[in-house]
Amino acid sequence: MVIERAHSMNQVDNQKHIIVIKTNTKNGKPFALIDQEAWQRAMLLRPSTFKIWFYIASNTNKYTFNLSSKDVCSVCSLSRSTYNRAIT
Repeated sequence: MVIERAHSMNQVDNQKHIIVIKTNTKNGKPFALIDQEAWQRAMLLRPSTFKIWFYIASNTNKYTFNLSSKDVCSVCSLSRSTYNRAIT
């Protein structure tokens, strides 16, 4: 999985515009499936960064959205400073 950062006209200062790029899943399985290589590489991340990575990875391929620090912190049970350290 690749996460591309882009700029969106609709984003606000606390958001990062994200495009999720994934390999195709087999047999139409749910989009949260992650190939083994990506999963193994993600396991090397710090726990808070892994939570954010998985939050993003749970979206379907080519899904584009503005990453909201407020939502990520709420869903992943992270403080804003932990989020900032993980994202930058």
